Amino acid sequence: MSNTRGNWASAAAQAAANANTTAGEAEVAQSTATPLMSPAAAYRSAHDAVAELQHGLHGYEQQVSRVVQHIKNLTNVIETLRQHYDAVVEERDYMNRSLEAAEGRLLDVQRVVQRYAAVTDPVVASDGFTYEREVITKYLNECQTLKNVPMSQQTHKELTMLLFPNRSFKRFLEQLMETRPADMRTDVLGSSGHGNNTNNSINNSNNSNTNNSITASGRAGVNGHHNHKGETGNKGASLAAAAAAGGGVSGSSSGGERLHPCVRVYGYCNYKDTCAYALYPYDACLSHLKGKCRFRSQCHERHVDFRGPMNHTQQNGDGRGPASNAVA
Repeated sequence: MSNTRGNWASAAAQAAANANTTAGEAEVAQSTATPLMSPAAAYRSAHDAVAELQHGLHGYEQQVSRVVQHIKNLTNVIETLRQHYDAVVEERDYMNRSLEAAEGRLLDVQRVVQRYAAVTDPVVASDGFTYEREVITKYLNECQTLKNVPMSQQTHKELTMLLFPNRSFKRFLEQLMETRPADMRTDVLGSSGHGNNTNNSINNSNNSNTNNSITASGRAGVNGHHNHKGETGNKGASLAAAAAAGGGVSGSSSGGERLHPCVRVYGYCNYKDTCAYALYPYDACLSHLKGKCRFRSQCHERHVDFRGPMNHTQQNGDGRGPASNAVA
């Protein structure tokens, strides 16, 4: 009995000790936990956290702004490139159109050359226009047989029986037919000024031939061809006109013909003896013969007798008529 009581007492003492130990550990754990902040401290802490977050986002905002600026710059560059591309495309289209137009003009020139290639014996009539000898002779003979007055369909003046062989026109036509585009481009690249004069004279001659090709018809009908007034036409008179006018001699051919110097550059032509504009009678200025020499009586070249203006150049005010660009 006494032993049982002792056991109960020891057990109770041990339980009490264990309870004390648990209470002490709970107090220690409670003392080590974070204390609850006051409302003011919690507000200040939240405010500081928001400020720190905003400060951190500020750097990202600057980076986003730079990225947006880069995108705008790239957009402007792309737009500039697009405009340059459009300009290049437009220039390409213009060059293509110019090439097509040039090819069309070249075909026109070829057609003109082929048209005048059929002329076998060109002569200059008294109206200053170039005709086929057989055709104009037949027309004049028919008019003489029928006792009709032969009239020029260009000047509406009476035609005489005088016919001057236009050998220079034929020679110029042969040179034009033999000229290749590559040679013309080489001339332009080699000598810009001289090449431009040559090509312009050819173009002007062809344009004049196209615009001024004529059909002189009477009862029988006459087909004629008018060459350039200032270049080819001036070269076409024969020695008959030279003999009628007289004058000094600038040069002579192997046949004793008196030949005019190159009137385009007055002796400074790069082609020298091979110039197509030089080999025609010295005294045969058809511009002056037709009354269209722009220098009139003050012209320093030798001419046939001046008959006065026939193209009404005084109405133009400056004294320059349709043949103002012709070389005397």
